[in-house]
Amino acid sequence: MTEQDKAKESEATETETESADSSPGQNIEPARQHNRSSLLESFFKTLEYVSKASDDKTIVYRDSDRRTTNFLGVALIGAVIFAVLPSLQLASLGLACYVVADIFLLLSIGGFVLTRFGVIRAMEPRYALVTWHLMVGTGLLTLTIGFNIVAIAVAVLMKDQIGSILSKPLF
Repeated sequence: MTEQDKAKESEATETETESADSSPGQNIEPARQHNRSSLLESFFKTLEYVSKASDDKTIVYRDSDRRTTNFLGVALIGAVIFAVLPSLQLASLGLACYVVADIFLLLSIGGFVLTRFGVIRAMEPRYALVTWHLMVGTGLLTLTIGFNIVAIAVAVLMKDQIGSILSKPLF
């Protein structure tokens, strides 16, 4: 029995004990509802949990997961190289470098995410739904951050034009 199985069994036993101790007319929530961590504490506990799971040699990854993880790493390194090339007096290659970096990232991140969607079907419905919500929320957060970065870049790069439209300087 793994440590994770032991923890689940212990949690189930504690919940059963609390339910047995309560009188029939009371509406007692499970213990985990009262012992929730703060957002920051929960975040760091989750990072620690995932780190331990990543180090666990008994977890076997599919070959496609390993390939997409490696491709993602190579694409990120490639994207950084392509993004830096224009600043190395290779401005004529600038647009091409950014397009290639963008294509690398899009393909590698898309493949990385899409090959992992199947894991949701292996989860209990409650965990699948929470995982789906995390994925959708992360996607929406990423879109919002990206939109704001572009909006700030446009505002900075076009401050004179925007200022003339507004009839006063933007910055």
